[in-house]
Amino acid sequence: MKKTIAFLLCIGMLLGNVVFAQNADPFAGKEEINIAFIGGSITEGYGSSTYVKPTNDTAKDGTIANKKCYAGLVGQYFIDTYSDKKVNVYNAGVSGTTSELGLFRLNEEVIKYNPDMVFVEFAVNDWGNVEKSRIYMEGIVRELLKMEEVPIINFIYTTTEDYKSLAEEQEKLANYYGIPSHNLKSYVKSMVEKGRYTARELLGDGVHPTDLGYSLYANFIINNLKKRDGSYFVKPTVPEKLFSGTVFTEPRLDPAKNTKRTGAWSVENYRGRDTYVSFQAGATMTYEFYGTYIGIMNVCGGNFGKVT
Repeated sequence: MKKTIAFLLCIGMLLGNVVFAQNADPFAGKEEINIAFIGGSITEGYGSSTYVKPTNDTAKDGTIANKKCYAGLVGQYFIDTYSDKKVNVYNAGVSGTTSELGLFRLNEEVIKYNPDMVFVEFAVNDWGNVEKSRIYMEGIVRELLKMEEVPIINFIYTTTEDYKSLAEEQEKLANYYGIPSHNLKSYVKSMVEKGRYTARELLGDGVHPTDLGYSLYANFIINNLKKRDGSYFVKPTVPEKLFSGTVFTEPRLDPAKNTKRTGAWSVENYRGRDTYVSFQAGATMTYEFYGTYIGIMNVCGGNFGKVT
């Protein structure tokens, strides 16, 4: 099926199962390990005192830019714990995004770095659409299962001050695949109910943690990782049937340079990507593709035109 559309983003088709052997100790014998985090603004580190908006360099060179967010702190734990190895930490958190875009970002921002372990955090941003979350979170799992060396996967469930989080729903998927999880929603609720902290002491704007909140998040995750039974380092199982009934194959981002353009366009760097900008009325961008799904990633300022 051939379609023409006035922009681009992601292409996917539907497919089935992949099987692999479980290995509970994937770091054994490795001189270098890659730890990846993918999620929204909480993974990105918004609200921490060391928050730096990611660029192509700070997000993807394997070093830690936001040292006080949970991903930075957990990443540092791996660096300290595996001091005999080179440890690269990749933070693919992007503010305001759900597991839908996460699936299509996965290959470029996580898989290409051959991760040994991947933490997935979309419980807050997926709030409000259970069915989509099932499909795209499962899509992320299935894409990771296609890797030549399947990584360990951990789910992370963050929360808001009024506990809007799909923790319980995403836990069903985690259980289906045998994926370990870190339930920060129940942890925060317990701390608040016990009077240890107020919600705003932990979540400065009601969503994004303060330095204290990020520290508690990281310590909770690290304590789980330290468990002697190694239960957070097991690899997923692959059930015979899909959990959601739908999964994508070959989801990817396709850059705007692959479009056909008319009129005046300039190229600017946005979060390490070439972003095409036009202020000319009537300028067009056309994209042809084969597939069953396409989406658009666009940046809108205060004075933008219509998207139809």
